[in-house]
Amino acid sequence: MHKLKLLFVGAGAITKMHLRVLETWQDGETVEVLATDLKSEALDELRAARPAARTFDNIDDMLAEPVTDGDIVVVATPPVAHFEAAMKALASGRHVLCEKPLAMTTDEARQMNDAAKSAGRLLGCCSNRLLGRGLAAFSDRFGSGLIDKPYRVRWQARRQRRRSGIEYQPESRWFLKSAISGGGVLMDWGPYDITTMCNLFRPQRVEVVSSIVEQPKLGGEAMPDFEPDVEFHVIATLRFHRDDGSMFDVHYERASATHGEEAMHFEVEGVDGAARIDWLPRPEGARGYVHVWDDDGKRQSQEHYLVDEPADIMQRPLLEMRKAVDGKPAMISLGDEAIFNFAVIRAIYDAAESGESVVVEREVTS
Repeated sequence: MHKLKLLFVGAGAITKMHLRVLETWQDGETVEVLATDLKSEALDELRAARPAARTFDNIDDMLAEPVTDGDIVVVATPPVAHFEAAMKALASGRHVLCEKPLAMTTDEARQMNDAAKSAGRLLGCCSNRLLGRGLAAFSDRFGSGLIDKPYRVRWQARRQRRRSGIEYQPESRWFLKSAISGGGVLMDWGPYDITTMCNLFRPQRVEVVSSIVEQPKLGGEAMPDFEPDVEFHVIATLRFHRDDGSMFDVHYERASATHGEEAMHFEVEGVDGAARIDWLPRPEGARGYVHVWDDDGKRQSQEHYLVDEPADIMQRPLLEMRKAVDGKPAMISLGDEAIFNFAVIRAIYDAAESGESVVVEREVTS
């Protein structure tokens, strides 16, 4: 029986979430888990939970283990360490699945992609957690009679108090320091948003027309010895240009802290109808969309939902990466696509800083 090796760089909270996938692994493979972490207590906790796991004091010793075709290194560290860990893993001849955000800068991401191409290995990003069969069903019909001429897209996800490092996962204060995290809510949740939108609409070029990043001031949770320097609210207008010559604006908003009302909304409007897309999974795993159109002056609507996908979105990155390594169709951003999506995120920051529009072109590969 084939033996799959999963090598984790980082043994903290996110690795424990990744390892849930082993409880529902479908193909009966024997899976060997290896892990390294700078914190010995994290390795102790991992061994206590999974006694069969092999742990290492440093990444070099772990990567010195014999390479098996199909090995996947999962980089599950804070973002500041993604680049070095991924480059070492690719140099060892292994595929790499990197936590989101892919890197700290677009230059780092491109170097990682070049290294993957040179090694003949796959570079994937965990930004695929919000992709699902319901969204895929909408994507298959988009532009094929459902909404042929979109002119407006609204993606709005506003939470009043859901700041990573404060209300969510308060033990991980690094979320609040840009030198470690690369940024705030845009680097934390933006990878999911942008990956989902780009997967649905397949833009060849994205123009960040304008953007604003802010840190709403909320009392009650302040840390006197630890002042956050990351944004909690981002608003941007993204102009998507598609290869058929069409274009439309995406009104994008993501907030982990706001004084205004909470809102979760993803809607596509076109001249022939609209669709409200359910991009977050329900507890039962349902995903899909509601299509609205006009029929002889009367408003019509129809729900399209699928329920045959896992409710635990934390399983998706490894499940889909495994398919990709096997050469099967997979819902995951790999290589050039992952770089394009990440470059859009960095462009939103650049536009906010400069006050000018920034354009990201999809690279053309032969």
